Amino acid sequence: MKNRIIVAALAGLFSGSAFAHVSYSTRDFLANGVQAGKTWTLSNQRVTSDFGWADGADADWGDSHRLRWAKFTLTEASVVTLTVSAASFDYLSGGNTLTALGDLIPGFSLYSGLAPAAAFEGGDHPDYLANHPGFLPTLNPNYLGAGITGTREGAFNASGDFWLGNKLAEVGASGWASARLGYIGQAVDGAGVDVNGDKVIDITGDGSADGTVSASFTLAAGSYSLIVGGARYASPYIDFDAGTAQRGFSAALSVTAVPEPEGWALMLAGLGLIGLIARRRAALI
Repeated sequence: MKNRIIVAALAGLFSGSAFAHVSYSTRDFLANGVQAGKTWTLSNQRVTSDFGWADGADADWGDSHRLRWAKFTLTEASVVTLTVSAASFDYLSGGNTLTALGDLIPGFSLYSGLAPAAAFEGGDHPDYLANHPGFLPTLNPNYLGAGITGTREGAFNASGDFWLGNKLAEVGASGWASARLGYIGQAVDGAGVDVNGDKVIDITGDGSADGTVSASFTLAAGSYSLIVGGARYASPYIDFDAGTAQRGFSAALSVTAVPEPEGWALMLAGLGLIGLIARRRAALI
């Protein structure tokens, strides 16, 4: 996005506690979600803008603080379906009752791997610094890590792999780390997203602007990150204050195990036996 928008965002980012570094706290689907059968749901989730996911879909990436991160770990190969739906609800902040708006156009990306605790753009772990393309020199110095400069506005890449690390002074030597998030896929509600301003859809949506988006993936055993945000790319150009209001959503994870090869063999053998019996019966009629 345009530098003036990002500079304004960063000015607020480091002046208060409205934003936090990456955290999965209370957003582990299998540990914190409400279970119904093979589906786990995380309700009453919030993001700090209606454009965070879309911003990460353009060439200069986006701010990891404008998103909400969730995780899950599979112990076996599975088909998973992820569903994110806009939702309005009240929440407490500083003793006040506030409302998370329910007009989010949700977009999400799925990655293999987990970000380390308290990771953010200003991390200084050497592996993160070696693998990030570098930040625009006009950005807040807190985002420059150890002084890496380049062409990016943030560390979040909605359409590909990216690295993220934390800061030694914040987490201590024992927690100092970085990680590569391996891109698997994405989904977005509605018509899609134009990230070039040419009125051409660059990322196709699900075609139904109903505040809900869903996608299925076949995954191996391992740990995964779901990153959710808003898909109104032009929102901060129109009204930055309105665009950065809290938005609410829920996220659901459904899991179905992929049969092992032996399971497929038994299934096919069973179908073959049923077919043989049917043919013999037909021959006797």
